[in-house]
Amino acid sequence: MIITKPKAELLYEGETYRIGATVIANEKSAYEGLVGEICEIRTGEDKETENEMPEIFCRFEPPKLSADITELEKRFSDACAAEKKIEDIPLDSVIMSPEMLICPDNDKNKEKIYVLTEEWANDGNGGFNTEVFSDYDAAKAALNVALDREMSYGLIKKWKDRDSFKFEEDGDSYTAWVDGYYTELHYTLKIEVKEMTVSPGFVSGIGNRYLEKCRYEDFYSRVSEWEDAEKLNEEEWQRFISDARIPEEINAGLSDTYRSEYWNAVSEAAHKLLNEYLEKHSEETK
Repeated sequence: MIITKPKAELLYEGETYRIGATVIANEKSAYEGLVGEICEIRTGEDKETENEMPEIFCRFEPPKLSADITELEKRFSDACAAEKKIEDIPLDSVIMSPEMLICPDNDKNKEKIYVLTEEWANDGNGGFNTEVFSDYDAAKAALNVALDREMSYGLIKKWKDRDSFKFEEDGDSYTAWVDGYYTELHYTLKIEVKEMTVSPGFVSGIGNRYLEKCRYEDFYSRVSEWEDAEKLNEEEWQRFISDARIPEEINAGLSDTYRSEYWNAVSEAAHKLLNEYLEKHSEETK
């Protein structure tokens, strides 16, 4: 099958590949980092390669930064064992496998983030600082710490005794300035709520780090009760309970029975829910 119609789609292993959609080449391709669009999709006997996966034909834009151009040229020169310049590298109708592509449009998971911005100007000097938090309370705590610092020995303390000192505040922001000299003398803190699109890879990474943390906690909860562990001095104990091999050793110790039980549970859940949906479908079609 050859797909070329604009906005036509192919669903493959949970990912949607759409004609005209934006894609980014990942680290599994020599085109890593390039942005392009899907211009054609081929499956089955219409493919040009023997790869079992669909062929995604992409049109890539050349990199704009000189450092990126140099890196791309080096990658292709190494791969081809011959010097390649940007004009020698094909960017149109490039055949890519699905595993080589990131599809930003597929990343629909959005999470709230809290952006704390600090900005100031003081007699010709100025600055800007931003911190990003996943938790509002953490962002508010950081705002309070920064504000306490400026009130105790920073710019606000320096200006507050002036008659021309002014300030405004609400629950998520504070602005101070010297009246008539705002451009030269001001200090601002504010929290803004934004949405961040998170990729499956990002979510997976966070999940793996959380699972690793749980492995360490479970390990500690078990060995902390063992009398033999008391033979270790404090330094040895700390090295023992933070050994980098702990998560891997625990995972390796999980039996095939544990893993098969997991998949049995998946199957049971699938059958149960499918039967409910089939029963409802049957009732609706009577």
